[in-house]
Amino acid sequence: MQLQPLSAATVPDYLALEFPTLDAQERAARIAKISQRLETGLVQAEQFLLLTDNNIVCGLVRWRIQNGQLETFGSPFIQAGSRNQQALRTITKKLLELAKKHTLSLRLTFDQRQIGRLPEHFASTHGLRLTFHSQTYQLDLEALEQPHSTLRLETIETTNIEQAAAILHNIQSDSFDPTAAEDTLEPLATLQDRFEQGRQLEQRGGAAQNYLVYQQQKIVGLLLVRLTHPVEKRGGLFLGILPEQRQQGLGREIHRLGLQALSNLGARQYWGETFVGNLPMQRIFAANGCALLEQGNYWEFSTLEPPRK
Repeated sequence: MQLQPLSAATVPDYLALEFPTLDAQERAARIAKISQRLETGLVQAEQFLLLTDNNIVCGLVRWRIQNGQLETFGSPFIQAGSRNQQALRTITKKLLELAKKHTLSLRLTFDQRQIGRLPEHFASTHGLRLTFHSQTYQLDLEALEQPHSTLRLETIETTNIEQAAAILHNIQSDSFDPTAAEDTLEPLATLQDRFEQGRQLEQRGGAAQNYLVYQQQKIVGLLLVRLTHPVEKRGGLFLGILPEQRQQGLGREIHRLGLQALSNLGARQYWGETFVGNLPMQRIFAANGCALLEQGNYWEFSTLEPPRK
């Protein structure tokens, strides 16, 4: 197995992996557009790596440099029939090589559904440590009952986005989630980035809604809802509660409102994720009927420091 950068010749293979539901006309238009961007340098070919096995493309890895770190852009993807430890090792070694080339630390993530599980002994041998581990919960929204709630949702728009950013900062400053600290550095930019991701999602047939959550006239939290997979009609949500409003049962109620909002966007499946050890969120999933996906693990590995050249 080997990894090769994206090229004009492999653009159709890339699209087949990334966007398998495109019709012939859409596929031709995207092939032309991406090929042109490759020629002009607007798309960096090196950052799109295609995994090949006997000259057949069977996987995709995207990476970027962000905040002084080389990281995978989402999880790598390998077609089900090609998932094996050799593929995982090939991808990991290539990303370590790229990090060394740029003298950067490395952060890579693996979604078990997309790629399998990287053996921890292999990771430690190559200077990687497990820094984050989450699990996925699932709920069928077809039979979702209309929730009765005393809470009120207000759409976040340009006029109140700074207020929402301040709320996000307060929520994440005292969060159970070990990755939440990233949202406290520039909360307004973080929220604007999430909104931009939502707009891009809508262009692909998905949907996004963003709310401040009120109890009477007092803001108690945030709710961001996403229909992320329009073909599969599947989505997720982020909810956050202000520290002083916790331990009042609001999490379960806000989560139910989010499930209803997701259903209203056309979703039929909800997938929610939380890190291992977040007992309050795990209780919310259980209370609202969500089931743990046995193969729904998500791992993040990082190098301790930039590798030496």
